[in-house]
Amino acid sequence: MDIFTTRPRPSKTAKVTQGAFLAVIWSGVAIAFFFLLLRLFGRWKGFRKLFFDDAFVVFAWLLALVGAVECHILAELMFQTLAITSGQLWPPPATFVEDTERILEGSVIVLIFFDTSLWAVKLSFLLFFKRLGRHVRKQKVLWWCVFAFTVATYLVCVGNKPYYCMIAPLEETQKICTTDSAERYRQLTLKLNCALDVLTDFASM
Repeated sequence: MDIFTTRPRPSKTAKVTQGAFLAVIWSGVAIAFFFLLLRLFGRWKGFRKLFFDDAFVVFAWLLALVGAVECHILAELMFQTLAITSGQLWPPPATFVEDTERILEGSVIVLIFFDTSLWAVKLSFLLFFKRLGRHVRKQKVLWWCVFAFTVATYLVCVGNKPYYCMIAPLEETQKICTTDSAERYRQLTLKLNCALDVLTDFASM
């Protein structure tokens, strides 16, 4: 299967190096772990117990950790693919198609885990506010409305991604997922998901 029959015109490759990319990812995971430990220590120190909302934060961090591991595994292939498609590395290795499909399949895990981790933190906030307002009837009704909205937006954000373009054979992906309509759909879902992310944050305040 020949995706490239001629060498692409040389252009700029990735703006960051593979080392810098991994450093940012693992620094973020490490910083999050540090603040997670502070949170758990503070809860235990003050209340001598942990709460259900703490479990959601731990769950979110574990998902972020798994996502970081997946990015680390795929990093070399990702930067190799960028070098090939920018014409910096030629000819491509015999495993180029399989490597690219592996990257796309791995991105499914990263995207789903990212959204799930983000919404787990949102649910942690909601559970915290529920505990604070458990004796206020009006707040209970409002809480359930915000909870339903948050869950619904999570399902929308996870469900509207073009997964077929990540799991289909590369030859089909090149034909179907590189059209103008496919690009417009990606831009639309990106903007929609960003808007829903912000709206759920405001709703939970």
